[in-house]
Amino acid sequence: MRTTLFAGITVVLTMVSVPYQVSGQSWGFAGLPNDEFAKVTGGGPAPARDLTGAWDPGQAGIAGGENYFSGRMVPPMTPLGQKMVAANKPGHGPYSAKVYEGNDPLTTLGDPSGFPRMVNYEFRPTRIVHTPKAVLMLYSFNQTWRIIWTDGRKPPVDPDPRWFGYSTGRWENDSTFVVDTVGMTDRTWIDSGGFPHSEALKVQERYNRVSANVIELTVTIDDPLVYTKPWISRDRMPLKRLPDDTDFLEQVYAASEVQGFKSDISDKTK
Repeated sequence: MRTTLFAGITVVLTMVSVPYQVSGQSWGFAGLPNDEFAKVTGGGPAPARDLTGAWDPGQAGIAGGENYFSGRMVPPMTPLGQKMVAANKPGHGPYSAKVYEGNDPLTTLGDPSGFPRMVNYEFRPTRIVHTPKAVLMLYSFNQTWRIIWTDGRKPPVDPDPRWFGYSTGRWENDSTFVVDTVGMTDRTWIDSGGFPHSEALKVQERYNRVSANVIELTVTIDDPLVYTKPWISRDRMPLKRLPDDTDFLEQVYAASEVQGFKSDISDKTK
């Protein structure tokens, strides 16, 4: 689907800091094909304390569940974590179930993906906007946005759980933006592989802008009620810069379409 959708978008080399150009008259950009993604490098030094722009996580951003544990151990779980994961029936990963058994809240109910799932699975082209007191993350998948507060406020001590939690950000140095998020509802999964979490979950994102055209993202999961130690779900995953005028494809899990999939496909696989 990515190839078909990309066919109507013109890509040419340019002399500006972004090494390709998406036509300003094009609509519904789904993401860079692998070969074009690989070409996006360097572009000169990164501006200080600035993540502004349109960014593509590439194929690695889309994958989840069975993929980001490749070559590594699945994080060890506490007894509570083992009980929680046994109740989940995902479509991907080491705990995958038959299609008709699936109970993924995103794909079977149309619930919000929530955080941190949104950066662990179906992480698609995203726009980052800086304001005087916050950084805005505008995700193309499910037309979702987050506010990361940078005004010096502290995370809430006993927050009412939310789908996307409460996020605060700070600059560790001129190139690394650190985001801490707390207060996520346990109705969401960590990813598409059914990995659970409790409301004690804390997530840290580190956005290291290594050059004008590349950001490396590392995501650390810390939930002592579910996992015996913190673990990394994204390890310096590259985000590649897109032209600022790129229009993103609308990719929405509409509840009516989710129910259509259940009645027309998954229920019939029995």
